[in-house]
Amino acid sequence: MDALVWVDAYEVQCCGEPFTVGLNVTWPMSGQLNIAAFMELTGADTAASVSMAVDRHARRAEDTVDHTGTVTRIERYRCRHAQGHVVPGTVEVRPIFEADGWEPEEDGVDFVGYLVTLTDIQRAVEG
Repeated sequence: MDALVWVDAYEVQCCGEPFTVGLNVTWPMSGQLNIAAFMELTGADTAASVSMAVDRHARRAEDTVDHTGTVTRIERYRCRHAQGHVVPGTVEVRPIFEADGWEPEEDGVDFVGYLVTLTDIQRAVEG
């Protein structure tokens, strides 16, 4: 099974590890997504396809489930914000090979996160 997963910038910066296309990862994921915010950033069709988000900061451990998968695509998202919303027409999407959470911010355009395609995703085996 494949999944489209959102990874906020701070999830990598704070306590995550860099990742690359081709890497097998295990991430704590939540299915609780702010679809309205994703629609502003990615558009309605892509937002509807995002099924999970990495969440290392869940208030309760039971709100996340570890999943494993292989990274097959990484897209970097940047945009301008005004009053807590994405400024229409400012979203920049760029496919990249490696993600370390520290993307440059230029000309008032903020780095917000990555949209990652994971293949062979499955619940991690508890051990």
